[in-house]
Amino acid sequence: MILVATNDLFFRTKIEEVAKQKNAKIIFVENFDQILDKDVHTLIVDLNFENFEPIESVKKVKKFQPHVHVIGYLSHIQKALQEDAIRAGCDEILPRSDFSKSLADILAKSNNL
Repeated sequence: MILVATNDLFFRTKIEEVAKQKNAKIIFVENFDQILDKDVHTLIVDLNFENFEPIESVKKVKKFQPHVHVIGYLSHIQKALQEDAIRAGCDEILPRSDFSKSLADILAKSNNL
């Protein structure tokens, strides 16, 4: 299962559209508690989704479900946030533009796990 944490309407719509095209099952989450009871293999996190507390949530995911592949995305100029996300345990971190370009491949790959 692929979980997505974002409150950005543009990215949410884009992710939904690409998921339909790739026949990928995704579930949007708004807090860490929604992750615990799911059989997750991939978590996609908008690292600017403040209410999700992305850095703390990634740390918790990696502590309680270390097998989950975490992909974070952010603005290319947010170097400090990128470093925090790496330390928290993100497996991949992409600038928003690269994330958008790679989304179809990310969902197709994650859907086959």
